Amino acid sequence: ASHAAVWAADTVSAPKCLMIAYEAGTWGIGFIFSGHGSVFPKALCWAVPNAILAAVLHDMLSDHRLGSINLSMQGVGAIWGSFVMVLSFLIVFRNNQAYTRFHFGAGEIEEVTGLWVHAAGDIISFCTKKPEKQEEVRRFQHLMARLMSMLFCASLQRAGEMENDRLDVLDYKLVDTRAMNYMVSLAPNERVELISQWVNRLVHDADAAGVLQVPPPILARAYAELHQGKMAVTAGLRLLKDVPFPFPYAQMISMLLLIQWITTPIMASQTIVSKFWCVLACFVVILVHWCLLYIALQIDNPIGDDHDDLPVTEIMAKFNKSLVLLLQPQTQKAPSFNLSSTAGPVPGQVLSWSSRPASLPADPEQPEETAPLLGKSEP
Repeated sequence: ASHAAVWAADTVSAPKCLMIAYEAGTWGIGFIFSGHGSVFPKALCWAVPNAILAAVLHDMLSDHRLGSINLSMQGVGAIWGSFVMVLSFLIVFRNNQAYTRFHFGAGEIEEVTGLWVHAAGDIISFCTKKPEKQEEVRRFQHLMARLMSMLFCASLQRAGEMENDRLDVLDYKLVDTRAMNYMVSLAPNERVELISQWVNRLVHDADAAGVLQVPPPILARAYAELHQGKMAVTAGLRLLKDVPFPFPYAQMISMLLLIQWITTPIMASQTIVSKFWCVLACFVVILVHWCLLYIALQIDNPIGDDHDDLPVTEIMAKFNKSLVLLLQPQTQKAPSFNLSSTAGPVPGQVLSWSSRPASLPADPEQPEETAPLLGKSEP
């Protein structure tokens, strides 16, 4: 497989998987008729036929239509109530587990992102300032950024359930071809192990060659952050894909829902006098239960390409942008400060600023420097 086919870093663009952003409105109901990402369409496929069946059975089995048919429902209500209670409990339990998995996955991704960006920033800031080492420093930093981008990409692909798992990484055309060919021949879980080992080896070799200039205890902190991020992937995120919701529970819930679908119109047609309320009750009950099931199935693994999953491509793009920011020349040096002779011991003026990007008056003695990395490469 070619590099572009696996990583989609250049000629093939990654799919846009954006999580649904919605506004509830003033009254909290402004979004209820939105079909984008909704589970209503699938649930309606069960609710509408059931309501029609209830109407037909109400006409056929009611005493005023066919007096010879006598379905005595005395005593069935108590048993039916127990059945509905068990089914409702199982569906609530299923949704609770699904939301727990969703929240866990989102939290783990945020943790991995923070740990690896912070570790990469620490390691890049540890580079020596010796003039004779600057070419090695530059080569090390760029390779480090690319390996971290590949590592995060492989981690998302390992944990996700996506039909199209193409994700953008920093341009790797200058990385050793034999190493890349070996890496893309591995399974996603093996890629995480391999790239993680490459990163550790790269940092170790750079420290031995004098590219890094930092005391060992401080460097160990960066190693620890890399390890914590890897453990969050291998022992955390991958559980979402490798350990599904237990089969006996899933089988029981689906079977009970089918039993409910069959028996609800029969029960309603014999216990509800009004045909209108019989149809409406069956429609609402079936719709609600199947909606809850589909919600649980939809959010069971948040790393995917459904509308209700996390925006994986956007998360990957932000991770790449953070790595590129670390390589910018202005990021790798602290700003200078001109202390006025009239300045007091503490700042005498407080200035405000906004979170929106803005520009300040340019200093002609400090020309702007950039380090482009995200441009598209030629095949």
